[in-house]
Amino acid sequence: MPANYQADVVRSPYDDKSEIYNVTANYKRSFGTVTATGSRFVRDTGFVRDASLAAQAFFGLPYDTTGRSALVQNKHRKVDSAELRFASDFKGPVQMLVGAFMQNEDRYYRSSWPKADTTGNIPANAALLLDRAVNTQIRERAIFGELSYKILPDLTFTAGARWFDFKLEQQSVAFVAAGGGAGAGAGPVLKTKDQGVIGRFNLAYKVSSHTNAYVQVAQGYRSGGTNDQTAAALANVVVPDGYGSDQLWSYEFGLKNTLLDRKLYLNGAVYYIDWSNIQVSQQATNGTVSFGYTGNGGKASVTGFEAEIDARPLPGLRLTGSLNYSNAKLDRDNPVAATGRKGDHIPYVPTWSGATGISYSAPVGASGLMGTIGADATYQGPMDTKFNSTIDNWQHLNGYWLIGLRAGISKDAWAVNLNATNLSNNQTVINFNEIVPGVYPLGYYVSRPRTITLSGSVKF
Repeated sequence: MPANYQADVVRSPYDDKSEIYNVTANYKRSFGTVTATGSRFVRDTGFVRDASLAAQAFFGLPYDTTGRSALVQNKHRKVDSAELRFASDFKGPVQMLVGAFMQNEDRYYRSSWPKADTTGNIPANAALLLDRAVNTQIRERAIFGELSYKILPDLTFTAGARWFDFKLEQQSVAFVAAGGGAGAGAGPVLKTKDQGVIGRFNLAYKVSSHTNAYVQVAQGYRSGGTNDQTAAALANVVVPDGYGSDQLWSYEFGLKNTLLDRKLYLNGAVYYIDWSNIQVSQQATNGTVSFGYTGNGGKASVTGFEAEIDARPLPGLRLTGSLNYSNAKLDRDNPVAATGRKGDHIPYVPTWSGATGISYSAPVGASGLMGTIGADATYQGPMDTKFNSTIDNWQHLNGYWLIGLRAGISKDAWAVNLNATNLSNNQTVINFNEIVPGVYPLGYYVSRPRTITLSGSVKF
């Protein structure tokens, strides 16, 4: 990297717009309730990032003259989902829950590489070093159900299953080839799909009027996907078209306690997760630069416990706390052993995490107003970005605390709230971005800086 290179050779604005719509309808009868829900999520983002060093590395254009350029990345994501379920309220020991779920997701991603002028701005008719787009369609369907049977007055067994069908299609289009020539047009349609059945089993026992215990065994999966071939071609590397789903079985034992006339709630659980074919970040290199893609690793396990407390010792006063311990590691080497070996800790999984909070609400004189003040703190323990320190660009992320304060007043249907997040303005690095490995230094992500907001709401 040139010693006098400045990260702001090209100005880098960012734009983010989101829309969320939700609707829920319930139909209740003596034998049960039918619930229908629907939602739409739409998000459009625009990001501009300096690419002058990359232009010099890939095309031999000096970063401070003819290589002065930027990556302009626009993303559109729309998710439509709906669910219909029936929950019974039968008289007798048997209860049931059945339902169906669907989700359609459409993504559009366009990445162009325009040259900038001498002021660091991008003119409307800028020459392009690259222009490409990626269209992705995801379709998910599921049918689920579970049956509960009260074996004894205080002992209930539940068994459930979920059938799922997942399909993904992705196509890349090269409008302008790397370097500025004519693009190759639309590429092949890459497809991945998965279908199967996962189950859940739960045995719940009411130890006393204050304590409930349960044992649960549940199966889970995460769908596979595709890797961006046009981006890999730019880096002159070959990567797999896609990666498969990963699966897990979780085993959990927990206790839920209600004490002191519902003034104290104590919950805890220990768990073990058997995780196979895990999805991991991998790197391909052409000898000069690296390109990141997703592949499948080996087998892992997670052992841990979690505990929660919710205390309400005085009217209006509430104290909460949670603590989680997780020991997540590989049980055998990844298929490419250099990317992870038996005993390595799973990246981005902290051993310890937790949160605590306090709030107090009380009437404000005889005005009819209700006032609330509160504080909270969350802790994220240290973790690593790769399986071990021998892997390129391995980084250690330190643990950190985030502290917040809030105050508000409300009356009937309206409320006004003042919130302060990250009160100490903690700037601990929480992640790294490998912009172009071998060309750029790592990018740093930190927590959102101290933010103070004033908001109001009215219920109709």
